Amino acid sequence: MVDRTDIYIRPRGYYDNKGNLLNVGFDTINGMPADLAGHKTIEATASVLGHVKTGAKIINFTRDMTADSGDVAYTGVGFKPRVVIFLANKAATKLTSIGFSVGAGTSNNAVIMDYFGATADTWSNGSIASIALMETAAIYQIATLKTLDADGFTLTWTKAESPSAAIVTCYALCLL
Repeated sequence: MVDRTDIYIRPRGYYDNKGNLLNVGFDTINGMPADLAGHKTIEATASVLGHVKTGAKIINFTRDMTADSGDVAYTGVGFKPRVVIFLANKAATKLTSIGFSVGAGTSNNAVIMDYFGATADTWSNGSIASIALMETAAIYQIATLKTLDADGFTLTWTKAESPSAAIVTCYALCLL
């Protein structure tokens, strides 16, 4: 049997625990070692590869900038994501946030936001939230990932002061 580190296949090709090559519909890379040539090839199905987890889904939602602070659950992903990448924008403005979360809490967040409300055309970064919609340093809506759920995620939104009335469109790229 060949050690797994010596297998020359495309990233989504797999071997079973007996060293048999599972055909998952991807070609092997040129230069496969000769000692793999005799391995039995079988058709892999979802049941054979049940332990292999891949997936991505984009969901979109809106946030009213005047909405009160609190938790909001977002569903429809179809699986429990491990990573969520967020894009948010107030239409026809520069109020934009790009962030991601790999788990609950501020230590698992990173965000880049347009800080135009405080200083024109200035971007800032930090780990304060997954989404940061900053009108000024004191007036904002931010969201921190609270939980990764079976069918999506829950954000804890925090409103500071009185943001101007507007609806922000958000996109979440959920990765398994």
